[in-house]
Amino acid sequence: MLFPGHQSALHHLHWRSFDSWGLAYRELSADELNGAALGWELVWPRSVRVHYLLGADAPYGTPTVRVTAPTEARTRWRHIEKDGTACLLAPGQSWMPLLHPAAIDGVLRAISRIIELNLRRSGDPPDAVAARHRWVDSGVHAWSLLNPERGDSNAVATLLHGRWIIASTRHDLEAWMSHRGMRSEEVVDSVVVHVQDFAEVPRDARSLDGHARRAVEGGGVAVYVVPTEAGPLLVAVALGPSGVLMRVRVDRADRRWLHERGGGGLPAEISEAHVAIVGCGSLGSGVAEILARAGVGRLTLVDPDSLSWDNVARHALGGSAVGRSKASELASRLRAHLPTTPRVVGLPHRWQEVAADRSRALAANLIVGTMAAWPDDLALAEWARARDIPLVLGWLEPSATAGHAISLRGRCLACHFTPRGRFRRAATQWPDESPIRLADGCHEHFLPYGYADVVPIQSSIARLSLEVLTAESAEATHRALLPSLLAVEALGARASRDAADLQGQLPTTVVWAEHRRGWPVDPGCWHCGGIG
Repeated sequence: MLFPGHQSALHHLHWRSFDSWGLAYRELSADELNGAALGWELVWPRSVRVHYLLGADAPYGTPTVRVTAPTEARTRWRHIEKDGTACLLAPGQSWMPLLHPAAIDGVLRAISRIIELNLRRSGDPPDAVAARHRWVDSGVHAWSLLNPERGDSNAVATLLHGRWIIASTRHDLEAWMSHRGMRSEEVVDSVVVHVQDFAEVPRDARSLDGHARRAVEGGGVAVYVVPTEAGPLLVAVALGPSGVLMRVRVDRADRRWLHERGGGGLPAEISEAHVAIVGCGSLGSGVAEILARAGVGRLTLVDPDSLSWDNVARHALGGSAVGRSKASELASRLRAHLPTTPRVVGLPHRWQEVAADRSRALAANLIVGTMAAWPDDLALAEWARARDIPLVLGWLEPSATAGHAISLRGRCLACHFTPRGRFRRAATQWPDESPIRLADGCHEHFLPYGYADVVPIQSSIARLSLEVLTAESAEATHRALLPSLLAVEALGARASRDAADLQGQLPTTVVWAEHRRGWPVDPGCWHCGGIG
């Protein structure tokens, strides 16, 4: 044992707990331990027997409990794996160290709950999820691009490096493969069968019905969709090299399932949206990645520049993309990482060229601008406003001391900027010496900040973009992400009057705060004349 000093105490603690539960028990022999450090056989009412095992990491490790009798526990009981191991913990829970009777009591209560559940429901059909674990008898896996809730009956599949890839149509399959830089050798017709119970899934070739038999004998797969409490469960069958029916575990890789863990599923307002991102630098590349992972259906990325080594550490792309188009490389990366995204296009051009030559590429549900280049931003705002296209603009203040995201909703951008592009709502004021750093004489400059500094601003811009798409944000709005006053001063700046007024509403311990307010029309605006 790793902790031999606890061995005697573990014996006594467990004996006392077993006695208090009225359980018959005996210590397991070395052969029965099968590599465990300590173990007992426990006999529960109705002749249920379990092996209670402690590993070398006891008392800090998790105990293993295997049901050895009745024998049907391994084939029919819920929460019991193929080898008899009981799944004692609910998802997200963990054991206390086994240093107190209460911890052991908790393990015994969990065993008791599983035994009672299965004895009470002994006549019920086997749980589909547990049955799937026991049913799969080969190492062959499949990735499914199917939407199992649609009720499709036709499918296609290809076998790639020993793994089946299954999709509803050949187009879906080939698009997924090309996004990952792959090509399928052979695509075969397959079939999807919806059943009501796992017992309807065939165990051997003789159990196949007509459609499934034709698909399998033609070299394809038959996918079975079983309803469960956790949603549709998929398994498949295919013919092995010797003509024996192989049972294939199917893992969902479809678009809906990929984005299910985002919290709210994948609303149509996002999954079917087209977002054009103008500017794919250190700020925009992160925004593009967040929106892609949020499930935005179509992305058009616009940026004329190539990636250079000096920007690698704070850009979504790595060193392998140096010297290549930011927009094109970022599109390739997103397609490879999220191959179910319908379309990601990178255009290595200035947005003005795209607007003039292929304006449909910018005819999106939303344009997100992260160029932070005045008057390019103003020109983009006017172009989008004239075409009634929603626009979100985002930028950083020097040294990433603060960040801003605005949704114009047809309003004038210049209402809160001077003609030279100074933002009247800036959070920081800097001394005469600018924080801008020169990289190559007068020809190139940059703002010094790290990747960790830019991530909160990327998130703020992306969240506002998603709210615009889902109509949660229906008015022109300004989001300011502000640091603490102490952080601003530590960088050699001071808070602007506007920011100081906002920060005065907060306790001094706040490190970052997002302030939300409107984007009102300036009656004296130099650009729109107060029209908005």
